[in-house]
Amino acid sequence: GLGVGIDYALFIVTRHRRGLKRGLAVAEAARNAVATTGRAVVFAGATVCIALLGMLILRLSFLNGVAIAASLTVVLTVAASVTLLPALLSFIGPRALSRRERRRLYEHGPQPELPTGLAARWSVFVERHPKLLGAVAMVVMALLALPTL
Repeated sequence: GLGVGIDYALFIVTRHRRGLKRGLAVAEAARNAVATTGRAVVFAGATVCIALLGMLILRLSFLNGVAIAASLTVVLTVAASVTLLPALLSFIGPRALSRRERRRLYEHGPQPELPTGLAARWSVFVERHPKLLGAVAMVVMALLALPTL
């Protein structure tokens, strides 16, 4: 439960740091981090809690305590991630960035976040060729549906 909560907090911190690098004010970066990543954290935490509490259905008495304790830990760490963490990030200010990142931000100004990686390239390809990929998807679906016809 605690590991899951730490992971959720890291999502929010990463989003906050991205906001700072883009030149947002500290409070605005914290607010944006919680507004975007915070929803995903709450939803994921609720999903984990439901899964853990699902162990109660097994009616194994030694698992009941584990399920409740782990679920409570997840609830508390998610609550801390979306309430206490933004306050701490606002308190430490730009020190959420490393010295090198702060120096680069001061010298070169905010830098826009450029999408990179496979997902970014794939989305550009899909945007450029929607008809081709739509036709390919229809052919694949038709081939998959053939055994049922």
